[in-house]
Amino acid sequence: MEKKNGEQGSVTLEAAIILPIFCALFMALNGFFFVFSAQNQISHALIQSASSLGLDPYLNEKIDSGLDGAHSFWAGLLGAGPGDVFIDGVRRLATDGYFTSPNDWYSSGGGAANTIIGSEDAKNRFVAYLTGDTSESKADEKLKHFGIEGGLSGMHFTATNEDGDVVLKVNYRMGVWFDMFGKKKMEVTQSARAKLWGVDGK
Repeated sequence: MEKKNGEQGSVTLEAAIILPIFCALFMALNGFFFVFSAQNQISHALIQSASSLGLDPYLNEKIDSGLDGAHSFWAGLLGAGPGDVFIDGVRRLATDGYFTSPNDWYSSGGGAANTIIGSEDAKNRFVAYLTGDTSESKADEKLKHFGIEGGLSGMHFTATNEDGDVVLKVNYRMGVWFDMFGKKKMEVTQSARAKLWGVDGK
């Protein structure tokens, strides 16, 4: 009987040692997959945003209605056909700058290599592709769920023109899912590159 009790005590002791270790490993693995999934969704939205931004110049350069701040108003108005004026007017009324922009945000700084351009446009495009609409509150809520410090306001975007490509980067601090005290933060930088179609005749 004493031997049996001793064996039961040994099993209980082993379980008391192994179970906490197993639980900790399970939580760490679960946290890893959560972080991986969150970063994957952010990366996907970033790639889509860069590709979308890269298409803006093509249509903007094809439509020269004089409404665009990068061109001379009267020269653009007189040189444009009525179709250009109509299409550009409809685009400006119909778009809110989230999925497309009729403004020449990409030409800031004269289009020189490694020039910072359109960071606000980059943020708007990211919101659109992360949420599927133009709701910044929805994007903020989703990013906070991912553990992004500050939500949308904690995401710092830069869009750079590098030799005719738009390079979109975002920096943020991300919490570890299983960190009970909220002290551990990871510094994360993600980026995506796409060609700026229509810039410099490309």
